[in-house]
Amino acid sequence: MPDVLKTRTKKDTSKALHRKLKKKQVQFGEEWQAVRLPFLLFVIGLGLWGLMWIIQAVILILAFIAENNYGALADPNRNILYTQRVNYAVGEYEPVDRVSFAIAVLVGDGQKGLGKGLVITCEVLNICRHIVWIVAYVLCLGLPNVFSSRGQIIALLSVGGVNLLVCLILKLLPLVAR
Repeated sequence: MPDVLKTRTKKDTSKALHRKLKKKQVQFGEEWQAVRLPFLLFVIGLGLWGLMWIIQAVILILAFIAENNYGALADPNRNILYTQRVNYAVGEYEPVDRVSFAIAVLVGDGQKGLGKGLVITCEVLNICRHIVWIVAYVLCLGLPNVFSSRGQIIALLSVGGVNLLVCLILKLLPLVAR
C-alpha cells in the first residue's frame, strides 16, 4: 500500500484550467421579453406604495406632536364635527362630518387641513398604484401560460379590480365628499 502512494505523481497545478461554459437557451426566451414592461409597472407601483408609506409616517409624526382636545373638537360652534345649518326639518339629524373630525382628532385642530390633504394624497397615490398594477396584469395576459400563470393573472385582475373599487368608494369618496 505505501508503494502505491509513492508511485503517484503530482499533477502540475501551475497551469490554469480554462473551461468554456455551454450557453443554454432559456425556454420561451423571446416570449418572456414581453414581461419587461409589466415588471417596470410593478416597480413603479411599488414606488408609489413607498411614497404612501412616507406620507403616512409624516401623518403619524404629526399625530405624535399634536395637542388633542377631543371635547373642543366636538364643540358645535367650531364647525369641525357638526356643520352649521339654518333650516332643519322635523326629525332631521344634524349633519356630521366624521372624516374631518377623525383627522382633526388625529393630527390636532391646527393641522387638520394639512392632515386631510396628506390623507387625500395617500389615497390618490393608492388608487394610482392600483391602476398601474391592473395595467401590468392586463399586459401579463399575453405571456405564455406556464405553471398556470394565466389563472393567477386572472385572479390578480379580479382581486385588484375589487380592491380598486373599495379604495375608491369607501376611502377616497368620504374624504372629498362634502
